[in-house]
Amino acid sequence: MIVSGLMSGGAPVIQSYQIGAVTNVAGEALYASATAGAGLLTRITEGTGLANYVGMATNVATPSTTQGSAESLARVIVNGDALIRSRMAGSATSGSDVGLLTITTADSSGLTLVDSALTITSHIDGYFWGISGANVGQVRICTSAASSTATFTQPFDNGTVVGDTFGYSTIQPAGVINEPLLTTDATEVDVTTTQDESSSSFVPMAFDLNGVADSYVLMGLLILYMLATALTKGIK
Repeated sequence: MIVSGLMSGGAPVIQSYQIGAVTNVAGEALYASATAGAGLLTRITEGTGLANYVGMATNVATPSTTQGSAESLARVIVNGDALIRSRMAGSATSGSDVGLLTITTADSSGLTLVDSALTITSHIDGYFWGISGANVGQVRICTSAASSTATFTQPFDNGTVVGDTFGYSTIQPAGVINEPLLTTDATEVDVTTTQDESSSSFVPMAFDLNGVADSYVLMGLLILYMLATALTKGIK
């Protein structure tokens, strides 16, 4: 993940903090421990929350208990209005590709996508987009998912034929109900798995959709999104 800009403009603010017990990864979301004096922590298990998110690491910091070793400081972008650009992954492992749906049953109505090799049950409210075939670049939100079929209320502009391919994601822009599930090393977003419900801290704001290996999500802090929503509703 990288900070691609700030909502308020200007340059990011970078601070240095001691890393905790595990070496971090550059481009990783770091968070503060609930234990005093532990330093910033790096995620090692997908699905654990980042309720105490501090910011994005720009370097690798390695903890050491040896006197005279290099200081183990992580340089962290701490702006609360940072826009974070992340590659979309297809598993808990960073570098994996987004899942590919290949049509096995044609549908002239454009209301269903069927791939008998997939189990599509976690993708309600998720995004599906055309990668090959007559619907390249088109995006629709899934309204129901069962077995190997994704169903849509708003049809794709064209029917599907056997062999057409689509990418798919369990999140959509501004979908607060599904907080992005970060990969194990917290450097990418796993968009093929049932999403996180344990305070990932982020909300997807926009997608840059291409193929299975080069599609991206732009995220902001969830708390800012919730505050903006509250203010637009007149809640002070």
